[in-house]
Amino acid sequence: MTALRDASDPCDLLAALFRITQAFGARASACVHVVPDPERAPQLFVLLACEPERAYGHLQRESALDHPWLRYARAHSEPVWAASLQPPCPAEDHPVLIVPTHSGGLTGRFGVLMLEMATGDCGPSESSEQRVLAEGVAHELHDWWMRRTRADLQREARLRSADLHLLALERRGLASKQIARLLDSTVLAVDSRFQRINAKLGVANRRHAALRAAIHGLL
Repeated sequence: MTALRDASDPCDLLAALFRITQAFGARASACVHVVPDPERAPQLFVLLACEPERAYGHLQRESALDHPWLRYARAHSEPVWAASLQPPCPAEDHPVLIVPTHSGGLTGRFGVLMLEMATGDCGPSESSEQRVLAEGVAHELHDWWMRRTRADLQREARLRSADLHLLALERRGLASKQIARLLDSTVLAVDSRFQRINAKLGVANRRHAALRAAIHGLL
């Protein structure tokens, strides 16, 4: 787990995932991290700890976000064996454990770790232990991508603490008049500050600015 936490870039992260996959006794693994956006298509960050042609065998059949495994991960938080999903995917040679992860704050950001196991004859206790360990790995991967994209956005937008405070008030649903009263300012000044923040974040309006900041873990 420490190797995942300490990875300095996606290449290091993938190398750590390869080692963990082998230590886990799995044949292969894949991690997909989905970052939604209020004004553009979601970003997908993919790590494939296996042969690329095998890993993409499923994802090439349809849009990645429409794949049953990712659809399950987007709507659920409990690990599940792929064979139990309805409708089922084409038959797998080996069982695949699907482990979803989610960010808080109703942002729609989620991830999924998929582990292709080497054998399908695990007993109940071994299967339960696998799930617990896999959840730990999945959450470390999710946290790593959260830290990475948060740092990237902050470096690009250069938001100040005062900007983040303003976005947090917007995220709470406060109008300009309410915010101006709280900050002992004017509506005109508040609106002007939001316009500058919108420009920094490259969005059309303050609601999208607050949502983008929340998605990336800045709020």
